[in-house]
Amino acid sequence: ASGSVVGSGAPAPRNDAWALVGRLPDPDGHRRTGRRVSSEGDVMAISADGSRLLCHYGSVTRLDAGLTRLWDVDGGVPVVDVPTVGLWPRVALTGEGCLLVAMAQSGLVVVYNTNTGEVARRFHTAPKPAPMLHVNGRLPWIVVATENSVLQVWAADRGILEHELAAGVTPFWAPSLSLDGSRVAFAYMVRPQEGRRGRTGLHVW
Repeated sequence: ASGSVVGSGAPAPRNDAWALVGRLPDPDGHRRTGRRVSSEGDVMAISADGSRLLCHYGSVTRLDAGLTRLWDVDGGVPVVDVPTVGLWPRVALTGEGCLLVAMAQSGLVVVYNTNTGEVARRFHTAPKPAPMLHVNGRLPWIVVATENSVLQVWAADRGILEHELAAGVTPFWAPSLSLDGSRVAFAYMVRPQEGRRGRTGLHVW
């Protein structure tokens, strides 16, 4: 039927639902149009109010220099630049986009105020954290995996450890925290049994 997606009951997509509101320059200053922010840029996150956009420039699969930049969308100017090499530091927005966190391989976490670009706090998590970082979209919390299979939940705004959980399995990956902070889930590899292949399991706490 007209006006709906066949078989789904969902309304048909509107061609006029989105409008281009601005263009951001590449790190080298050349403006580009189209869907991508730059020829080598990946959009990582956008703040809850849409005023801040986090992008990575360069490759995270090779050990070359890159850049993670927080943009002021309305002004079209950078707020914070975080140099990256390979997988480090891990960079993300948290607390509805009010905070930018950058976790180094040493476990040092630098927290930036996304309104001013100034450093709001520095603290250390466990040394040599696994190269994974999950953030809560609403609460200013980050989830860090240590090298001994422990999940840590840190309050980025205060720099304190809120929760610590022994995963009990290894390896595990893709931790995810519910918006209200009451649940945490992660995937792990179930070791293969004789004649059977390994499979992925899920734990929810």
